[in-house]
This record gives sequence, C-alpha cells and structure tokens, in this order.
Amino acid sequence: MSDWMLFTVAPYAAALGFLMVSIFRLVVVEPPPINGDRAPSRAHLRMRAVVGVCLLALVAGHLLLVLAPDAVLRWNRHASRLLLLEASIFGPGVICSIAVIARLWRHLFERTRDADRSVADTVMLTLVAIEVVSGVALAVGYRWASSWSVVTLTPYAVSLVRFAPRLELVGATPFVVRLHVFCTFAIVALLPFTLVGSRALIAIKRAVDGVATPLSRAFGPVRARIEYPVVRILRSRAIWGEEEN
Repeated sequence: MSDWMLFTVAPYAAALGFLMVSIFRLVVVEPPPINGDRAPSRAHLRMRAVVGVCLLALVAGHLLLVLAPDAVLRWNRHASRLLLLEASIFGPGVICSIAVIARLWRHLFERTRDADRSVADTVMLTLVAIEVVSGVALAVGYRWASSWSVVTLTPYAVSLVRFAPRLELVGATPFVVRLHVFCTFAIVALLPFTLVGSRALIAIKRAVDGVATPLSRAFGPVRARIEYPVVRILRSRAIWGEEEN
C-alpha cells in the first residue's frame, strides 16, 4: 500500500469511520450491557493506578509535542532539560509497553471468564501493543525524538487538521516511525467496536439522557404553549380555505 493511502487517505477515513460508527451505535444500536468484573485485589488496583498515571503522562507528553512545539524546542536547548523531557516520556512508555503486552498475553492465552472477549478487542490490544512498543523503539533507535518530532510529525499533524496533508514530512521517516503513526489511525478507526468504546458510548448515552430528560420536562409546557396557537391558526386557515372552495 502506498504512503499516500496510509498517511493521506487513512487519517480521514479513520476519523470519518469513528464518527459514523459512534453516532450509529449511540443513536440506532443499543450498546451491549457490560458484565460486572470481579473485585480486583489491592495489588491489582495499585498496578492499575501506576499504569494509569504512566498512560496520562504519555498522552500529556504527546499532546505537548503537538500543541506547543516552540516551547518544546526552547526547553530542549539545555541538555539536562532535554534528558528530563525524554525520560518523562520514555519511562512511562516502557511501563505501558510491559502492561499492554502482559494484558495481550492474558487475553490470548489465559482461560479466564472473559465474556466480553471479541475479535475487535484482540485486534485493538495488538495495535496498542505495536503502538507503544514502536514508540519505545523509535525513542531508543532515534535519539532526541522530542526535538526532531516537533519539526516533522507535528507539522504533519497540523497539516491534517488543515486538510492539506504534507506527505513528505512523514513519508521520509524510518519505518518504525511510520508504523507508530499509522497505528494511531487504525486505533481510532477500531475504537468504537471495542469493549472500551462500548463503555464510553454507554457513559455518553447516560450523560445525554441525564441532561435531555430534565430539559424535556422543563421545556415541555413552553413547547405546548407555542405549538397550540400555531396549530390553531393552521387549522382555522384550513377551514376557511375549505369554505371558500
């Protein structure tokens, strides 16, 4: 498959598919009920908390590279601060890689009461594993990623938002970098089909229902007051029209 398909067409196809499938499942298809999980142990809860913090740090670091590239370049002018920023992204990336690989291993090979296991969840876990491992690999193989990514990948991301993709920025990067970028698009496209996507849709639907129900109750009398005279006028005009004929 050509780079044009992977990095020019795929991003918009993934975003469009994500929106269409999410709206369809939210409006037309009732999300499946989520079975309650067994109460996790304290050690498992602590591990979840550590992985969650690392994931937040990883996401925050990537957002910083995309949203504030000039600030990142100014910060990286000093070697000590460059090392600090690299470590703050690399360390959480390693921990998340270990956690995702372990989760994928359990998902594939351990026989547990996982009623919600599906092909979409298996593919998603595989993609996430490739995403985080490739991120760690490019950080090791191509040092100072926080500096060179803000002058290559960040302008590419901005060009996607402006609907003028600059393919040359990502097309010339090494394979592991392109793999890391493409996996992002694939994850976005697949997310609505997964267990995480179903839980998010249920939360969104509950939030919308929680807001819409009080509003409908509050504006119901107002709507009736507006509709009644309008309907009355229309009916009177219809009657007069029939009498004239």
